[in-house]
Amino acid sequence: MRSLLSNDFGIVVGIGTFCYGGIIALPCYAFVGSLMVLTTTTTRGQRAGEIFAAAVGAAAWIAFIIAMLSSFPQLCVAFSLVVIALIAWLVRINWKVAEGPSPENSLRRLLAAKQSCKSRPPNQASPPA
Repeated sequence: MRSLLSNDFGIVVGIGTFCYGGIIALPCYAFVGSLMVLTTTTTRGQRAGEIFAAAVGAAAWIAFIIAMLSSFPQLCVAFSLVVIALIAWLVRINWKVAEGPSPENSLRRLLAAKQSCKSRPPNQASPPA
């Protein structure tokens, strides 16, 4: 408010810094999150990976804000709280389990069918259907 009343452009710099920090942090969060989710097989492991990715993304975003706005500590604190709230919201909406059948069972059946096809000799005719 003080910035708006005194015709100071500090608020514009602050908002720009917040947005550019998001441009850095959100792809970082998505990349680390996708790596963590792909390497785990359980739901708990995926959620732990999601939390780790959120911590990395939030740290990148907050570090960028502090590096750019270190002379405005109140603004750094306010933007850091907003960053934490946004990242927590992203993590929470990703925890919703999709409705419908689980794709893991279908994937297991597909892999078993592919393995049984590979075990047959190539010149053996398949039985009539």
